[in-house]
Order: sequence, then structure tokens, then C-alpha cells
Amino acid sequence: MELLEQIQRRPQRCSKGWSISKLGELGVLTWTGEDVKKDWSDHALWWEKKKTWLLKTHWTLDKYGIQADAKLQFTPQHKLLRLQLPNMKYVKVKVNFSDRVFKAVSDICKTFNIRHPEELSLLRKPRDPSKKKKKKLDDQCEDDTFELEGPLITPGSGTDILYIGPVKGNIYSSPGLYSKTMTPTYDAHDGSPLSPTSAWFGDSALSEGNPGILAVSQPVTSPESLAKMYKPQTLLDKAKINQGWLDSSRSLMEQEVKENEALLLRFKYYSFFDLNPKYDAIRINQLYEQSKWAILLEEIECTEEEMMMFAALQYHINKLSIMSSENHLNHSDKDVDEVDAALSDLEITLEGVDSQPPSPGFPPLHRIHSLLIALLRVNGIIFDFQGDITSIPELADYIKVFKPKKLTLKGYKPYWCTFKDTSISCYKSKEESNGTPAHQMNLRGCEVTPDVNISGQKFNIKLLIPVAEGMNEIWLRCDNETQYASWMAACRLASKGKTMADSSYGMEVQNILSFLKMQHLNPDPQLIPEQINTDINPECLVSPRYLKKYKNKQITARILEAHQNVAQMSLIEAKMRFIQAWQSLPEFGITHFNARSQSAAMMPVATVMPDDTPMFDPRILQELDWSENTTTFSPAISPLDPGDGLVLRPLCTADLNRETFEHMKRSGDYYVTVVEDTNLGQIVATATLVIEHKFTHSCAKRGRIEDVVVSGECRGKQLGKLLISTLTLLSKRLNCYKITLECLPKNVDFYKKFGYLVSDENYMFQRFFN
Repeated sequence: MELLEQIQRRPQRCSKGWSISKLGELGVLTWTGEDVKKDWSDHALWWEKKKTWLLKTHWTLDKYGIQADAKLQFTPQHKLLRLQLPNMKYVKVKVNFSDRVFKAVSDICKTFNIRHPEELSLLRKPRDPSKKKKKKLDDQCEDDTFELEGPLITPGSGTDILYIGPVKGNIYSSPGLYSKTMTPTYDAHDGSPLSPTSAWFGDSALSEGNPGILAVSQPVTSPESLAKMYKPQTLLDKAKINQGWLDSSRSLMEQEVKENEALLLRFKYYSFFDLNPKYDAIRINQLYEQSKWAILLEEIECTEEEMMMFAALQYHINKLSIMSSENHLNHSDKDVDEVDAALSDLEITLEGVDSQPPSPGFPPLHRIHSLLIALLRVNGIIFDFQGDITSIPELADYIKVFKPKKLTLKGYKPYWCTFKDTSISCYKSKEESNGTPAHQMNLRGCEVTPDVNISGQKFNIKLLIPVAEGMNEIWLRCDNETQYASWMAACRLASKGKTMADSSYGMEVQNILSFLKMQHLNPDPQLIPEQINTDINPECLVSPRYLKKYKNKQITARILEAHQNVAQMSLIEAKMRFIQAWQSLPEFGITHFNARSQSAAMMPVATVMPDDTPMFDPRILQELDWSENTTTFSPAISPLDPGDGLVLRPLCTADLNRETFEHMKRSGDYYVTVVEDTNLGQIVATATLVIEHKFTHSCAKRGRIEDVVVSGECRGKQLGKLLISTLTLLSKRLNCYKITLECLPKNVDFYKKFGYLVSDENYMFQRFFN
């Protein structure tokens, strides 16, 4: 073998403590053990050519298929790995490179006291294609690196000691995986990590300054650090990130992971079991950090209202984290009654972190009785005997139902809908509910997506129901938050094959209502503090998209306004609410991958845009308040009914060059609206609304109507008037502070009918080419 041949050629360079003897043509390496004592039990043979560990010591080399010219490496199985945690901080851990990734992740989670390691996995660091190649590690990362060295404890190893940090004579005992006694890791009242956490990390850098460093939220230090991070711009970028997941059934060495290489530890499967505030200090904080960075780096889409709510929660968590750290450092915690603290923990667990703080003034026996009843009820041991326990709960109410067809804008129709078991039945009226339903939908296995706008009082539920032909799209519109929460919770359970008799239904309704409540605007603006620039940095709380759209002062005011809805939450409650809000986003749990067909090369299917993709959401046109229109039409027409055989809709992919279309759609400021003659399959009228963000008006929106064109064959059908009226109302719907257009002098009287005024300014231009 090559190892022995090298020894035979260079016997004079043998390390001290080894001796070489001749045996035929081979050199035999013998350990004398006189000067150096080393434990070689962690070493094993690695076959680089076959990417295989030779761990079955009872096998011969022949059984492995090794020939005389094979090159084997005698190398340690445990090697250092630079691990980026979900909070973007680095730690150095010693990982078994011969174990499967699943086992290695389990050992890492045991070290960090994270329960349910099956929810996490390792991911290669994505490369930013817009930047040039850098060194293996950026120098700036070194400042954020915590050192954690030492062999990871393995289940069943028979040892209770975990050596952590550069050992200097002190040995610390680690409780390992959530400890044998299930010692609480969170303070019951302020949600901060308990000080005994210092025993987990000993005198390593993890315990410097704050003993529970991994359980404490780390705020974004500067906008510059946020700007340097990689942000996926397209679906293809998101798909490329997911190419980096390591195979859980293979070892790190088999997947060509090198010593000291940087890998990402992330929650992979978007399903989190038993998030217990009492025992999951580090797990909850790291999950909060992963969701926070997903929103800041725009890996998941959210609306402006949702972004301000997330920013308010971040601000609140950062403030409470600083306060709790100072309290623990100053040892200023007040004595807490153990019974009262235990009851508070039980309340948090049963109520899903209730938004109302516990009431210590209640008699302990009364609280114990109430909580025991709640505990039995949650586990299905007792029921509410006021109703019929043999029947499954039902919902029945008037709901607006919309079944979209290709490129059409038909309105919602009100139906009397009943929700029983996992099915929804729609009747034309309440009186006909005993007859045959007009529509019936079984929601088992369907996809449920929320579409909510609190300020616009829009509460929609999108259902994609599997049928033989594919997916059937149905929209439900509710009138208020309470109705929406009840129906949304029932739809979510039905999609999993559960009914409203399930014990989680009531909890789901409350979670949805609390999520909506956090997005409400503050009814008392005077309660917002005047000093809004002292301890808040909006550049570190919202994604870059909104920093370009609004000034810092505007964002700060909106964050503090949203903060009024979460100001009374404890630290752990705020983190749990943030995670729940993240889970409620429409794109949560969606993962993009590239697919390869058997007869073609790699094809980025995630970025393929179908021919009927609209430039903007067609529902915006449908939701316009046509009663605000100031122009008369004879005969009467509207965006929903432009005439026989005509459809008013956004411009779609098939109508325009794909590259040009994608460029205009990506900007988000073009609202090209067309009228299509469905009999001819042609566009017969078009107009464009362009949105400008005016620097002199604090980036406020200004609308501009351009390119109003009507086909000669369709003149006299009022299509030009319809487009002007529609885009005028659309600009108001998009919160433009004004709208303008340019016209010839002879057309001034025509546009005055729509409420436009003649400006004193002159229109001037220069043309550079045709």
C-alpha cells in the first residue's frame, strides 16, 4: 500500500515514538510508546477514491475490494467544523465526519440543548453570483465566531461529561439533551434564560458576557451588515439555495465536506413539534432568528402591514432582551412564588402563550382548578356537556364565493355555506339549505392560503382543491375577522383530514384572531412616544424594499404605531407570536427546487412563467369601488362587465415579449390594463398606469396615465372612457396622492368629464430617437 511504501522510502523522517522494521519488501510501522502517549481510538481509515470509511474492523481489506495500489488515509473521525447557527453567528464544533449527517446533527443539537434534532439539517453556504470569488472565510466573520471545541457526546456512550471550550483544568457537566430532570430554561415571568445555563458552556466563549448567549436574541448590528448578506432575487436563486442541503443518509466526508468548512445549521422541514417555552430556550430563540432573517432577507414575501408588525415585534424583543440581560447581570430579579410561577408556565403551555399576562392575584386553588379543567379538555378527557357530544360542530353563514376562470373578472356571489366534517356546501339561500347544494367541496388534501388586508377590511381564503383534472381554485370572502378566523381554522383542519371536533380548533381560531389583532392600527396616535429616534433603528428592522420606499422617520412612526399592539407581551410570548405570524404567511413552507426530466437537461421549472401570468393581481380591478366613478355610461358598463364578449384584465405574459413583460412586472410600478375580445382572441383596447415615487413628497406615489389606445373596430363602445375611469380609481386604490395625464388641446373637454383639471404648467420634451 502507498502508506507503507512511503515509510520504506523515508525511514529517517519517522516521528519520535515510532520505529520501522523490514519484513520482506514491506516496511512495518511499530509504536514504541516511549516518549509520546496519544489515544488513537478516534482514528480510522478513509478510502478517498471510493469516498468510503473503513469502519468495519472485522472485515479484511480484500472484502472491501482494496488493491495494493489503493491510497488510504489514517485520519481522525472527529474534525472541526465552522457552523453558522440560525442567528447568523458562527461556532466551532468537533463533529464526527464518519457519522451520517442525521446522527451528526443530533449530536450537535445535544450539545446546544436543542430538542427534536430531526427538524434541523446542514446546508452549504450559498454563493452570491453578483460578487466575485472571495477567500474561504471572510475576515468579518471571525468577529462573530464563538469557539466551541471538544468531542460531541454520543448517545449510549456511557459518559456524562462533555468537555467544552479550551479545557484549563476545569470540567463542566452538561445536561445534554434537555436534561434528565427537565430543568426549566426560561424565566416564567420575563421569558429570559435562567442563569444556570452557564454550566452548559463552562468557561468557553459562549458564556462570556451572557450565560445563555444562544437563547438570547442578537439584534442586527448595522444596516451595512444586512446589506452584505446574500439575498435571493428570483425563484431560481431560491432553488439554488436548496441544492445545498446535505444528504442525511451519508456522512460529511462522503459529501466532500472539508475540515474547518463553514456549514449552515437550519430548520429544514417547517414542522415544529412541541415548542415548549419552559424547556426550549435555545430552540425557540434560534427558530425566531431563522424566521427573522427569512423576512429581512426577503426569502418570504409579506405585505407592508405584516412587515411593520414583524418590525414592531423585533423592536420589542430586542428591548426586552437587553433589559432581561441587565437584570440577570445585576442580580436584581425579585423573588417569585414557585407555585405561581408553575401555574404561569402551565397557562402559557395550555393557552398557546396567551396574549394576556397571568394574574398572580388569583387564589392558587382557583387557578389550579381552572387549569386542570383546561388540561383535561385539551387532551380530550372531558367535554363541554352543554352541547351534543355525539355531533361534530358545524359552521353555517353567508359567505361570498368566487371561482375564477381564465383571465375573467367575475364578482363574488353570496351563498349560504355550511361547513360540516371536511366539506363545504353552498346554497343560493338559507331557505334552500335542506335541498341539493349548488356547489360542494371536499377540502381534504387541499391547499389553504390566506389573503388578508386589515386596513382594507379584506378577509379572503384561497383554496386549491385537488380534483381529477388537477387543482380547482376557489376563493372565499368573509365579512369580518371573527367569521374569517372560524372558517380559516376549519379549512386548515379539513385540509389535514380533521374536523372542528378536533381539540386544536379553538386554539387555531384564537391564534388567527391574535395574529390579526397585532396588525391593527393604533386607535390612539397620541400614545406614541415623541422621542422616536432614541432607541430604534428602522434600517435593521425592515427589509431593504421598504427602506427604498419610505424615509426612516416614516418607517419609525409606523413601527412604533404597530408596537402599541405588542407592548404588553413578555419576551417569550413575543418570540412565539413572531414564529406564529411567520407560519401564517402564504408562502410559509414552500420550498423551491430545480427539476430534471428524464429526456432533458436541468430545467429551472421554478422560474417558468405560464402564458396567463398577469402583470398585476387581477383582484385589484375587481375590488374597485365603481360607485365612486364620476362618468356616466350609456349603456352601462363596468370593469366587471365591459360588454358582450369583452373582458377587462391585466396584461399577461402571452400578450407581450416575455423579456419585456418580466422587466415591467419585476418593477411593480406598471399597471397595463387591456380589454380583450374573447370572440376574436385579440386585445382591442389598452391603457397604462405608471406609478412614480416622488422624492420631493417623501417618496409618495404619483400616478400617470399613458398609452390609451382603442382599436378602430371598437370605437363607440366606450372602452376608452372605461379604461380612463378604471385607472383613475385604481390610482386612488393604490394610495397615489395625485394622478396626471397628457393630451392634445382638443381632448381637454373629454378628460374634464373624469374630474381632471387643466394645469398651468407647460409640457415640454426632447426626442433623441424614434
